[in-house]
Amino acid sequence: MKNNIAWFDVPVMDLNRAIRFYSAVLGSPVTKEKTGSIPIGMLPTPDGQKMGCLVSGNAAKPSLNGGVGIHRRRVLSPAIPGLHRFITTMARYLRNRLFKIGFWMFVLGCGPLLSIILLAGIGLWPDPNPNPIGPGLLAFLTFWPSLICMAIGVVQTRRGPD
Repeated sequence: MKNNIAWFDVPVMDLNRAIRFYSAVLGSPVTKEKTGSIPIGMLPTPDGQKMGCLVSGNAAKPSLNGGVGIHRRRVLSPAIPGLHRFITTMARYLRNRLFKIGFWMFVLGCGPLLSIILLAGIGLWPDPNPNPIGPGLLAFLTFWPSLICMAIGVVQTRRGPD
């Protein structure tokens, strides 16, 4: 199994339908198996190994607030110290509405200006000394409100129950 460093589970409501869908998308058959009494669909890799599974049942329900699971942490930990802690902390913050609003306000408001600066710095922007008035005004108007929303969201998350 080349380059597969993690196993993942995909929660589904209708296992047979999900098996048909992922078989079509992956172009390889997803096999139906059982682990104990739980039916699962095994997702194949291009070289015929298994990389994850489709899980249905009461404990596994699809949702917008799904988590990220890294099962082979010992492989990732030496390469990226603190990755698991960072992911879990950001997931906690992104559940807070004000933090989420501030985060997206920062990305959409300051992102264009920061992208232009970065691209000009590495020589991929047509003008080496850009004067982006529109993105600059957008960043000016969204920077502090986004940071304030994120700060309030962090405080609310740290104070509230988890």
